[in-house]
Amino acid sequence: MTDPAPFMAPTWPLEMLATTTFEDAGPGQTRVTIRWLPHDSDDVGRATFEAARPGMEMGFAGMWTKLESYLATL
Repeated sequence: MTDPAPFMAPTWPLEMLATTTFEDAGPGQTRVTIRWLPHDSDDVGRATFEAARPGMEMGFAGMWTKLESYLATL
């Protein structure tokens, strides 16, 4: 079997549950909430995921900031 995510820690959970929610946040605004959780993982996989959470949050925050800036130009 090929490593499914060679760029991640070898203890990274093999399955994730991703939930995306879209909410009306007022006129012309939408709030997007994304939740990722390890699915069917052991304690080591969950701990690996939690240790990486701050970096993932920074990455997503940067992505949303760039998207917001781009959309403002349209």
